[in-house]
Amino acid sequence: MKNFFAGIGGAGMLPLALFFREMGEEVVGFDDHLDRRRAFLLRRGCVETFPRPDVLPDCDRFVHTAALRPNDALLLEALRRGIPVQSRGQCLAEVLRGQRLVAVVGSHGKTTATALLIRLLAARGFFCNYLLGGLFEDNAPPGRYAGADWTVAEIDESESSFELFSPEITLALNLSMDHDAHYGTERALREAFSRFFNRTRGAIFFNGDHPFLGTLRGRDRCHAIAPLGEELCPPGTTSYNRSNGAAARSVADHLCPGPFHFPSVAVHRRQSVLHGAGPVRVVADYAHHPLEVAAFLREFSLDRCRVIFQPHRYSRTASHFFEFLALLRQVPRLLLLPTYAAFEPYAAAGAAERLADALAVPCLDGERLLRQLPVEEECTLLFVGAGSIHALAETHARHLRERTFTLLCAEDGLALEKDVPLAPRTTLRLGGPARFWAEPDSLAGLVALLRHARRSELPHFLLGNGSKLLADDAGFSGLVIRLRGSFWEHCRLEENELGEWELRVGAGLSLPALANFCAKHGISGYEFCRGIPGTVGGAIRMNAGAFGGSVGAMVRRITYLDGGGELRRTGEIPFRYRDWGMADGSILVEAALLRPAELLPTAEILQGQKNLARQRRERQPAHPSAGSVFRNPSGKAAWELIDAAGLRGLRRGGAEISPVHANFIVNGGGARSDDVLDLIFLAQREVRRRFAVDLVTELEYLSDPWLGKLG
Repeated sequence: MKNFFAGIGGAGMLPLALFFREMGEEVVGFDDHLDRRRAFLLRRGCVETFPRPDVLPDCDRFVHTAALRPNDALLLEALRRGIPVQSRGQCLAEVLRGQRLVAVVGSHGKTTATALLIRLLAARGFFCNYLLGGLFEDNAPPGRYAGADWTVAEIDESESSFELFSPEITLALNLSMDHDAHYGTERALREAFSRFFNRTRGAIFFNGDHPFLGTLRGRDRCHAIAPLGEELCPPGTTSYNRSNGAAARSVADHLCPGPFHFPSVAVHRRQSVLHGAGPVRVVADYAHHPLEVAAFLREFSLDRCRVIFQPHRYSRTASHFFEFLALLRQVPRLLLLPTYAAFEPYAAAGAAERLADALAVPCLDGERLLRQLPVEEECTLLFVGAGSIHALAETHARHLRERTFTLLCAEDGLALEKDVPLAPRTTLRLGGPARFWAEPDSLAGLVALLRHARRSELPHFLLGNGSKLLADDAGFSGLVIRLRGSFWEHCRLEENELGEWELRVGAGLSLPALANFCAKHGISGYEFCRGIPGTVGGAIRMNAGAFGGSVGAMVRRITYLDGGGELRRTGEIPFRYRDWGMADGSILVEAALLRPAELLPTAEILQGQKNLARQRRERQPAHPSAGSVFRNPSGKAAWELIDAAGLRGLRRGGAEISPVHANFIVNGGGARSDDVLDLIFLAQREVRRRFAVDLVTELEYLSDPWLGKLG
């Protein structure tokens, strides 16, 4: 079945699209405001997205976000053709019919509570499907169908589809007039929730402190949420998250009793600390109802804060105008952004300018507002609301990170370049600009760069020769470090304290240079390095290998920086397949490599290198690539699985799964990073579907907001 999603990047639409795709259905769609994070998640789920089409494609179902206007041309075209049309809520109700549903309901806090419950159940080994009405900060999929009997999902009361669900278990957090246009009165809203509770087949967990929900106390199958003691919460846990954690624990204990550890979870745009270094902190929250905004602001000393608020929807702002007015009068320093309309037409009664006039504070658009924000004053900036406010918060946080970092580097006399293109510096010949680029000429310079990046909260990445790397075309907003020069590229024979000869090599030395040095000095065993386009540091970090040889087998000792920037030496390196096994954040400085007791003639070693180079040319593609893309699963070859899935030679834009070797993705000319991602995720999905084997990439992905292994 082919599903067309209009507004596919919406908070509820995206997880549903991923859910459908994992059920085996085809999903395509568009969104007028699809950011990089959401585009990546959809691409990873093999969901095709495109700009808004002029003509509705052939489809079997048209699913739309609540923000789609009733007179939208594509919606009218679907109705004219007789294609079944459903709102997101109606579609969700249909797909969950027959599932044992754990429904998280309430006017506020659903996303955080649902995320905590999902992670807590996973930690206890409880197998379930889920749909989260937001995004995990760690880029885990917000929607997952795993063929389980149980599904955890947020159920939104904002429209009539609320009446279509009959859950097995209900978790009710709160209830307030937030969707006035639909219910009209608080009585109508309470009646809708009462009907929902009556349709719940099993247990109902409720907030006993809420005036209306508290009336459930004493009723059959109804359980008040047990409070969560502070001793069970990580330091700094807000009262808001503590209450959501208590709700998650109550349901988890009912489904699968077990030990409780407060889940380590962060939800995008929920109480997000975007910048915590330096004098100015930046915190953002999606709160837009007066009760939500008040709960968020209570966590801070407002005399030390500046609050930037963007109202959400004219109807909500107008309905709660005097509540907002009373709340915001308590804020000593306030700036307003124009009301985020969503799909609503302009209404002066709900305009932020009306609030601004009553409060005698500025109401500024994005650019003018950014110019008003401090960069040195000791304060916390609280960005609260919906719409463009989170993007503005991220923009200012990025400016603060960059400013702090450049000032610290200038104090130490560290050379930086800005906006350096990555494409010429990667073997795939892809990648936009790195915001900062540095090539330290000493260990002290490297340590200082790392220290300043951490202090500034600036993401950083160590680049070797650019192999095993996919750099995003949109660029990288952090620091890229490359180890070049005599300090990092040395290679010499030295006698150790035991009287044994060994190779001492710097992390920045290229593997072909290492192979040449060994051939010149009659040292065998390194012939396989001749054709690997990497550095010693990168090769040891991923335990690179070819033609039966591996770098890890040649390593005696390493000198490295640990995650705290301390210099350490060890001979205990827990090498694994394509991994050196050291703690995250460790950086190789130098390695001591084996030198065999018996030396060989240089000509013989060079001939061995030539033989391996010939085999490489015969077996591997000549076009730019990042090398082999996937690790070989146990007992299998990744290329054979990809080939058997019928993907050899498949193209996306300028990228291609190589006809020469199916575990290579090549840039045939004009490829984009998104083309490569599409092929990677398609290969993973097809191999999993056909052979029940999970392919794991060897590549690292350099992008915002992603940094690290693609998985």
